[in-house]
Amino acid sequence: MPEPTWTRTALVTFVVAIAAGGAAIGLARGGTGGPLGTTGTTRPRATTTHATTTRAVTTTTAVTTTAPAPAAVEPNGAETWPAETDGWTLVLESYPQTDGTAAPARVARRAAAAGLPQVGVLRSSSFASLRAGYLVVFSGIYTSSSAAEAGLERAVVAGFPGAYTRQIAR
Repeated sequence: MPEPTWTRTALVTFVVAIAAGGAAIGLARGGTGGPLGTTGTTRPRATTTHATTTRAVTTTTAVTTTAPAPAAVEPNGAETWPAETDGWTLVLESYPQTDGTAAPARVARRAAAAGLPQVGVLRSSSFASLRAGYLVVFSGIYTSSSAAEAGLERAVVAGFPGAYTRQIAR
């Protein structure tokens, strides 16, 4: 009975694979590539020697110093009312002095960060035009009521809807 074609093809493929594998193993071991089981002639292998040299390298860096650029002035809400000056301002918020300075300082920093001009906290007791006993968060030092009124909308847009103008006099 004749063998089916696929078995013959599988058998030939298997034999070729075994032969190729054996040849690869023989070459890897330094053989000549001859048939399996033969020693053949071995050729000397070339070797490469790498020399490693270590050198100390000294690097000198020149340091040039220059005067630092002037720091950008960040708004911090720490403006003080000028001594001997009467004028007008925008009152953003007022706090009883007995409540401490933390809240007024925080509000002043927020107002300054929002871009309002000349923001600070003043003690109302130092000014005859203000009711004593308060810490007043203000913005702007204006020479007239109309100049202060012109800045009022900016304060409202910046998040201070209760802002109002007030004369500051000692």
